[in-house]
Amino acid sequence: MTPQGQCRLAPLITLIQDSNPLYDICVRIMFRLHDGLPHDVLMGHRNRFNEIFKRLKTFYENVRPLQYFSDIIQLPHLPESAPNFSSELDLGNYQAPIMVLPQEPEPETESTVDSLVNVTDNISVAENVLEEKELIIRQLTDALNEKQMALEHFPICHVKLIIIN
Repeated sequence: MTPQGQCRLAPLITLIQDSNPLYDICVRIMFRLHDGLPHDVLMGHRNRFNEIFKRLKTFYENVRPLQYFSDIIQLPHLPESAPNFSSELDLGNYQAPIMVLPQEPEPETESTVDSLVNVTDNISVAENVLEEKELIIRQLTDALNEKQMALEHFPICHVKLIIIN
């Protein structure tokens, strides 16, 4: 399968993972509702559930033959027909569909201590270089200040002679 095809099919794995527990919850809620309410009141709920059941079963049947999914996830098997919520036997026989997602093997981890880089030497070298630069800057600043002071005390007539010559 091409990488583009895999990118298109990858979101379906999440749909499968989410649809399985949602189906299980819906079935359990429907059984509880039928246990406490009259069956004719819940006819609309049963019809909607049966439609969703058929769609979900069709979805699972369409996805099951794809090799891409068989390597990644084991799809749940739904019963041939929707549960009969009127029957207490179905409630006792109901088993949640099982979906298996194989665990990925944990990658081998290197010892983090061995792979760490010792930067303490680099920090001390950088600090020494910085101190040397600051010292040179101070020395040059002091020398510049001395030259400026000497220039201020230098008579102007000597400056004119130097410029003319």
